[in-house]
Amino acid sequence: MPTTATRRPPIRRPELGAALAPEPSTWIRDATLLVALGLAAVGIAPIAGQPSWIGATGLASCLAAAIARAALGRRAAQRADLSDRLVEAISPLLGSKQPDRRLARVLRWSRGWPGHPTRVQLRYAPGLDDSDPGWRSEVVAMVNRRLLDSYS
Repeated sequence: MPTTATRRPPIRRPELGAALAPEPSTWIRDATLLVALGLAAVGIAPIAGQPSWIGATGLASCLAAAIARAALGRRAAQRADLSDRLVEAISPLLGSKQPDRRLARVLRWSRGWPGHPTRVQLRYAPGLDDSDPGWRSEVVAMVNRRLLDSYS
Protein backbone atom coordinates (compact mmCIF):
# COMPACT_ATOMS: atom_id res chain seq x y z
CA MET A 1 0.00 0.00 0.00
CA PRO A 2 1.57 3.24 -1.08
CA THR A 3 1.62 6.01 1.45
CA THR A 4 0.68 9.45 0.37
CA ALA A 5 1.55 12.52 2.32
CA THR A 6 -1.41 14.48 3.48
CA ARG A 7 -1.11 18.18 2.87
CA ARG A 8 -2.33 20.47 5.52
CA PRO A 9 -4.10 23.64 4.54
CA PRO A 10 -2.02 26.76 5.01
CA ILE A 11 -2.32 28.49 8.35
CA ARG A 12 -4.34 31.64 8.05
CA ARG A 13 -3.01 34.30 10.32
CA PRO A 14 -5.36 37.03 11.36
CA GLU A 15 -4.74 40.13 9.32
CA LEU A 16 -3.52 43.03 11.33
CA GLY A 17 -4.73 46.47 10.39
CA ALA A 18 -2.49 48.18 7.92
CA ALA A 19 -0.19 50.65 9.60
CA LEU A 20 0.54 54.10 8.26
CA ALA A 21 4.14 54.87 7.49
CA PRO A 22 5.43 57.47 9.94
CA GLU A 23 5.63 60.99 8.63
CA PRO A 24 9.18 62.19 8.07
CA SER A 25 10.33 64.52 10.81
CA THR A 26 13.18 66.97 10.47
CA TRP A 27 13.40 68.30 14.00
CA ILE A 28 16.54 66.30 14.88
CA ARG A 29 18.34 67.55 11.78
CA ASP A 30 17.20 71.13 12.38
CA ALA A 31 18.33 71.13 16.03
CA THR A 32 21.71 69.66 15.08
CA LEU A 33 22.24 72.28 12.40
CA LEU A 34 21.37 75.06 14.84
CA VAL A 35 23.98 73.77 17.32
CA ALA A 36 26.55 73.59 14.51
CA LEU A 37 25.69 77.14 13.48
CA GLY A 38 26.23 78.34 17.05
CA LEU A 39 29.61 76.61 17.24
CA ALA A 40 30.53 78.16 13.90
CA ALA A 41 29.65 81.59 15.29
CA VAL A 42 32.03 81.03 18.21
CA GLY A 43 34.81 80.00 15.81
CA ILE A 44 34.28 82.69 13.18
CA ALA A 45 33.87 85.69 15.52
CA PRO A 46 37.57 85.93 16.50
CA ILE A 47 38.71 85.29 12.93
CA ALA A 48 36.47 88.11 11.68
CA GLY A 49 37.92 90.45 14.30
CA GLN A 50 34.72 90.63 16.34
CA PRO A 51 34.67 90.66 20.14
CA SER A 52 34.33 87.24 21.77
CA TRP A 53 30.95 88.11 23.30
CA ILE A 54 29.40 88.16 19.82
CA GLY A 55 30.38 84.52 19.28
CA ALA A 56 29.11 83.57 22.74
CA THR A 57 25.83 85.39 22.07
CA GLY A 58 25.50 83.58 18.75
CA LEU A 59 26.12 80.24 20.46
CA ALA A 60 23.60 80.95 23.22
CA SER A 61 20.97 82.07 20.70
CA CYS A 62 21.48 79.01 18.52
CA LEU A 63 21.39 76.67 21.52
CA ALA A 64 18.13 78.20 22.71
CA ALA A 65 16.65 77.87 19.22
CA ALA A 66 17.88 74.25 18.96
CA ILE A 67 16.28 73.32 22.29
CA ALA A 68 13.00 74.96 21.29
CA ARG A 69 13.04 73.26 17.87
CA ALA A 70 13.78 69.86 19.43
CA ALA A 71 11.03 70.19 22.04
CA LEU A 72 8.36 71.45 19.65
CA GLY A 73 9.41 68.94 16.99
CA ARG A 74 9.16 66.05 19.44
CA ARG A 75 5.72 67.21 20.54
CA ALA A 76 4.58 67.49 16.90
CA ALA A 77 5.85 63.96 16.24
CA GLN A 78 3.90 62.62 19.23
CA ARG A 79 0.76 64.41 18.07
CA ALA A 80 1.17 63.00 14.55
CA ASP A 81 1.63 59.51 16.00
CA LEU A 82 -1.54 59.89 18.08
CA SER A 83 -3.43 61.02 15.00
CA ASP A 84 -2.08 58.09 12.97
CA ARG A 85 -3.19 55.58 15.61
CA LEU A 86 -6.68 57.10 15.47
CA VAL A 87 -6.77 56.81 11.67
CA GLU A 88 -5.60 53.20 11.76
CA ALA A 89 -8.26 52.24 14.30
CA ILE A 90 -11.19 54.13 12.83
CA SER A 91 -10.67 53.58 9.09
CA PRO A 92 -12.77 50.35 8.95
CA LEU A 93 -15.66 52.15 10.67
CA LEU A 94 -15.48 54.96 8.12
CA GLY A 95 -15.73 52.57 5.18
CA SER A 96 -12.10 52.68 4.08
CA LYS A 97 -10.15 49.57 3.16
CA GLN A 98 -6.79 51.19 3.87
CA PRO A 99 -5.94 53.82 6.49
CA ASP A 100 -5.52 57.28 5.02
CA ARG A 101 -4.52 60.42 6.89
CA ARG A 102 -7.23 62.33 5.06
CA LEU A 103 -9.91 60.38 6.95
CA ALA A 104 -9.34 62.12 10.28
CA ARG A 105 -8.00 65.55 11.11
CA VAL A 106 -7.27 66.47 14.68
CA LEU A 107 -7.34 70.21 15.24
CA ARG A 108 -6.91 72.83 17.94
CA TRP A 109 -4.68 71.01 20.37
CA SER A 110 -4.82 71.96 24.03
CA ARG A 111 -1.74 73.02 25.87
CA GLY A 112 0.34 70.34 27.43
CA TRP A 113 2.48 67.45 26.38
CA PRO A 114 1.34 66.36 23.81
CA GLY A 115 -2.08 67.82 24.62
CA HIS A 116 -5.54 66.78 23.46
CA PRO A 117 -7.23 67.81 20.24
CA THR A 118 -10.32 69.86 20.97
CA ARG A 119 -11.77 69.21 17.52
CA VAL A 120 -11.78 66.08 15.35
CA GLN A 121 -13.00 66.07 11.75
CA LEU A 122 -13.84 62.71 10.20
CA ARG A 123 -14.49 61.92 6.54
CA TYR A 124 -16.37 58.79 5.66
CA ALA A 125 -17.52 56.93 2.57
CA PRO A 126 -20.68 58.36 1.02
CA GLY A 127 -22.32 54.93 0.99
CA LEU A 128 -22.32 54.60 4.78
CA ASP A 129 -25.61 54.99 6.62
CA ASP A 130 -24.67 57.91 8.85
CA SER A 131 -28.20 58.14 10.24
CA ASP A 132 -27.68 54.88 12.13
CA PRO A 133 -27.28 55.83 15.82
CA GLY A 134 -25.32 52.63 16.49
CA TRP A 135 -22.67 53.59 13.93
CA ARG A 136 -22.32 57.11 15.28
CA SER A 137 -22.00 55.96 18.88
CA GLU A 138 -19.43 53.34 17.83
CA VAL A 139 -17.36 56.00 16.05
CA VAL A 140 -17.54 58.37 19.02
CA ALA A 141 -16.57 55.56 21.41
CA MET A 142 -13.55 54.68 19.23
CA VAL A 143 -12.42 58.31 19.12
CA ASN A 144 -12.83 58.60 22.89
CA ARG A 145 -10.76 55.46 23.48
CA ARG A 146 -7.98 56.43 21.10
CA LEU A 147 -7.63 60.05 22.15
CA LEU A 148 -8.28 59.43 25.87
CA ASP A 149 -10.71 62.30 26.07
CA SER A 150 -14.46 62.87 25.87
CA TYR A 151 -15.92 63.83 22.49
CA SER A 152 -19.51 63.91 21.28
